[in-house]
Amino acid sequence: MGRTRAYGSTSTTPFRVHPAVSRALADGQPVVALESTIITHGMPYPHNLNTALEVEAIVQAQGATPATVGVVRGRVHVGLSPDDLEDLARGDREASLKISRRDLPYAISQGLSGGTTVSGTMIAAHRVGIPVFVTGGIGGVHRGGEHSLDISADLTELGRTPVAVISAGVKSILDIGRTLEFLETQGVCVATYGQSNNFPAFFSPQSGFTSPYHVRDPEEAAKLIEGTLSLGLQSGLLIAVPICEEHAAVGQLIDDAIRTAVAEARLRHDRARKQPTSQRVRKSPESLSEITNPGSVCQSFGGVGRNIADSLSRLGHRGLFISAIGTDSHSEAVLNYCQHMNTSGIARLGDQKTATYCAVITQGGDYSLGLGDMDIHQHITEQYVSSFEKQLSSASLVCLDGNLPVSTIDYVCARAKELAVSILPSSLEDVLACALALSRPLLEHLCCLIVTLGSHGVLMCGLHDGNDSVDLRPRAGGRTRGRLCALHYAALPVTTEIVNVSGAGDSLAGGIMAGVLQGRDTDSCVRMGLLAARLSLATRHPINPLLCMDSVDPRKILSQAWPKPRFLWID
Repeated sequence: MGRTRAYGSTSTTPFRVHPAVSRALADGQPVVALESTIITHGMPYPHNLNTALEVEAIVQAQGATPATVGVVRGRVHVGLSPDDLEDLARGDREASLKISRRDLPYAISQGLSGGTTVSGTMIAAHRVGIPVFVTGGIGGVHRGGEHSLDISADLTELGRTPVAVISAGVKSILDIGRTLEFLETQGVCVATYGQSNNFPAFFSPQSGFTSPYHVRDPEEAAKLIEGTLSLGLQSGLLIAVPICEEHAAVGQLIDDAIRTAVAEARLRHDRARKQPTSQRVRKSPESLSEITNPGSVCQSFGGVGRNIADSLSRLGHRGLFISAIGTDSHSEAVLNYCQHMNTSGIARLGDQKTATYCAVITQGGDYSLGLGDMDIHQHITEQYVSSFEKQLSSASLVCLDGNLPVSTIDYVCARAKELAVSILPSSLEDVLACALALSRPLLEHLCCLIVTLGSHGVLMCGLHDGNDSVDLRPRAGGRTRGRLCALHYAALPVTTEIVNVSGAGDSLAGGIMAGVLQGRDTDSCVRMGLLAARLSLATRHPINPLLCMDSVDPRKILSQAWPKPRFLWID
C-alpha cells in the first residue's frame, strides 16, 4: 500500500518502524496509520489503552496492519508494541507531550515521550510510506479564529503532506465553516464518504455545511486516494465519514449539548464584559457555585428489565421484552442497540420521554449518585400488558421490574397464578438488610428468592430439594408445600479493575435464569450468575457485550475455585 523505506534499524534516524509494519509495507500489504494523542491525552487509563487496542483490532479484522504512531524516549515509533502502548497509556499526562510538527524537534532532542497529533502522525506516516491515516476528528479553526488566529496545525499539515486522512469530520466545537474555507485555501481535496455531500461534525452526520465532493463506496475512495497521490501535489486529502446510524441519535444529543454549552459560554462572556472590572476581580473561585467537576461521560443502555432481557438474549433465551419508550432521540438509540432482543412488546408513546437515568460512578467503580426520569413507566398499564396475554400464558418464566405500577404487577401475578406460570421478582433491594427474616413471608407466594448481598455474595432462598440445596425448578401453580431453606454463595474474587457496578445484579439474575431454563442444578445456575455479574464489572455497559454461554459455563472456567455454599434452614 505504498513504497517502503528502510528505517527502523539505523541509529541515524529518529524513526523506528515496527517489524510487522515493515513486513507489510515490503510485501505491498495495506497499512493504516493511527494517532496516539487519544491514548496520552484523550481518555483516562485503562479506557485509553482498551480503546487503542480495540481500534487496532478493528483494523486487523479488515485485513490491514495497524501502525499506531507515538514518540517514545525521543524516537518516533511507527507501530507500537504492547509495552509501548501500555507505557503511553499509563504515563503522566503533564509530563507526556502532545506532539505536532512544532514539537517533534524538541521531543526528539530531549528524549521525551508523547502522543502524536494528526499533524505529527501524518509526518511519520508519509516518512515511512504509509498513505492512509485514520483518526476520529481533525482539528480546525477555533470559534473566533478570525480574531485570535487559533488554527490547528492539522489543517496546514493537510496542505503540505500527501497523506489521505480518514476522519469523522471536524470536531463540532470548532468553526466548521471557516475550517472548510481554510482547507480550500490550503489546496486540500475534501470529500464526504456516502451518498451525500453533507459534511459531518464528528458526533453528528450533518454540520450544516457541505463537502465539494463525495465518494459512494470503498472503490471510489481508493481511486480518489490513488489519484491524489499520483499527481505529486504534496498536499493531503480529507475523507469525512459520518457517524454510523446506530449511534447518530446519541451523537446528536452530544452535539446539541455542545451547541448549548457554546451559547451559554458566549452569553457569560458577554455578561462578564459588561461587568465592572473591580467586581470581576473581587469574585474569588471559592464563591463560585457553578464548578465543573472533571470526569469521563459515557452513555449506556440500562434498566433492570432491559438488562435482564439483554442478558438472557445473549445467553440463548430471546424472551419478549414488554416496556414503553418515547419517540425522541433516546428511543431510536435504544431500539438500535437492542436489535438482538425481542422488542416487539415495546410501546412507543409520542407524548412521553424515554426513561433516562444519570448515575455518578466513582473512580473505583462504585455508585455515588443517581437521578432518574422514569415517569413513562407508569404508562406500562394493566391494559397494555393484557394485550400480551397469549405470550404470558405460554411463558416458562415471567420476570417483573419493580418500577412498574402496582396494578400492573398485581395483574401479571394474578394471571400467572391462573395460568400456572412461575414468577421470579428482580427488584428486592428492601430485603438486603434482613434477608432471611423478610424472605419467609415472601416465600409463601414465590418458588425462589434471590437476595444479592454485594461483596458478601448471594443468598438463594426457597424450597428444600432433599439434598441440602434450594429447588430452582419452575413449577405450575406457584409454591408447593415443603421446608424452606437458603444457600449462601460467596462472591467471586475480582482481579481486574472495576469499571461499573450498575449492571452486576441484573447480570447475576440473567445468568441464574438462563441456568434454570437449561435445567441445570442450583450450584451451576448460581455460578453462571456470579460469572455473568463479574463480567459486567469490567465494562461500562450494564450487560457486557462479550457475554455468552462459553464465558459463564462453570464447566469451562476451570481456573475458578468454587467454595462450598453455606446451607441454612428458614424457620
